[in-house]
Amino acid sequence: MVHLRTLLVLVIAFTALPMTVQAVSDDRVFAFAEANFPALFSGTPVKGVLPPYNYRFYPVSGNYLAVDSSGNIAMLGPATGGNIQNVGPKLGFERSILDWEASLVTRQVCSVNATLSFGVQSTPYRLCYSNLPPGWSCGSGGVDRQVADFMSFGPGYTHTASYASADACPAASTVVDLGGDRAGSWQKVTPTLINSGLDMNDVLWDGQRFLAIGSRYVVYSTNGVNWTQAQAPATGVGTLNSLAQSDSARVAVGGASGGASTLLRSSDGLSWQRVTPPATATASLNRVIWAGGQFVAVGASHHILTSSDGQSWTRRAAPAGTDVTGNIVDVAWNGLEYFAVGNDNVSGFLHRSSDGVNWTTLKLDAGTFLHAIHWDGTRWSASVQAGASHLIFTSPDAATWTAAPLSAIFPVKRIVSAGPRLLGIGGALHSSKDGGLTWTELKHGMSQGLSVTNGRGASCSDSQCLILGTFGSVYSTF
Repeated sequence: MVHLRTLLVLVIAFTALPMTVQAVSDDRVFAFAEANFPALFSGTPVKGVLPPYNYRFYPVSGNYLAVDSSGNIAMLGPATGGNIQNVGPKLGFERSILDWEASLVTRQVCSVNATLSFGVQSTPYRLCYSNLPPGWSCGSGGVDRQVADFMSFGPGYTHTASYASADACPAASTVVDLGGDRAGSWQKVTPTLINSGLDMNDVLWDGQRFLAIGSRYVVYSTNGVNWTQAQAPATGVGTLNSLAQSDSARVAVGGASGGASTLLRSSDGLSWQRVTPPATATASLNRVIWAGGQFVAVGASHHILTSSDGQSWTRRAAPAGTDVTGNIVDVAWNGLEYFAVGNDNVSGFLHRSSDGVNWTTLKLDAGTFLHAIHWDGTRWSASVQAGASHLIFTSPDAATWTAAPLSAIFPVKRIVSAGPRLLGIGGALHSSKDGGLTWTELKHGMSQGLSVTNGRGASCSDSQCLILGTFGSVYSTF
């Protein structure tokens, strides 16, 4: 039974993650499985090839793990009852492998005759990498950057170092080891094209570039600083609120325009076309995800829409007995079930569905509201407001929930995974390194703090995370 439970976690972790276009070798798949699921894949494996499979046999557990010539993962052994179990395609869990590999990288900072105390400095520094896993590279070994804003290394870090014009941190330097954590150190950047008059509502790394959306426009960037406007309809669309992608399409959803919900679709992120919504889709759409082989979009007036390709959409019926004033603000999936959360005029609610078509609902007590929901591969995290208190509730099974208080006076409006961290964004930036059980407000590096800029969206590439928000604010990890 322990093996079957671990197998279920494995399948969920592999299939509930967004796609990337970067190829991952079979050896990296095996290494990830061995490190993260030792109950299934421990000890020295026996390597073999049995067309179409490249496999590993683990004598301790008696399990096989294999990748076929089409890139599909399969298991066989006691954990699967002696039957071949299809885990899913490699593309479905490359994001998880890359995040795990990133956690192994040693990231160091060398500064030029500078003293860093509690993350504050304004002189050039060098970001260096070592202990790189196979397939990773960092060019000359370091990146020189000039910082005009604060940076965050976390409370207690004090660092003095110097270096000459070497490619990497010199052996004599004292360095700060950031432990491969891409989301713990932030700086404010001054982007092109995005100015203080533009509110940014979401950002997505699509495997090649960051895509960002706001009031009737789409922009893209490879570095978070230099942005280019994509081709998108200038009329007949409302404010764009949320982005998602499958392996063949990008989708943006937004506010109602002309009595119809806004839906945009793109095959490459550079050119976007308006999609005609169902006749009954007339309200603003707040969030869209790709999960379980379909796009699921949610919004005001209990709007729930699904699509297998981002082109043809169907509106689904809200759970029986729901208030027509209900506004669904977020949706997530754990590989088995969709959760959608929102609020009406009295309290919050949580909708559940195994297929995105048929939904049931759970109503919260009056005065208690829900602002965000997230599944990180291990547990649910939900942002809850109870009176003047703001909390994150977590649960591995949606049956027993544990509350963690937040220090900010504003609720978390979005929860995203960023390598080993969870980020909670909204009126402030919160971070959790234990799966949502405890949270810390990140104040250093956010200039006046994210409380002024009100972060709306966050996304990570393999080496960089961005937060975008109101008034053209863009924050980047270094």
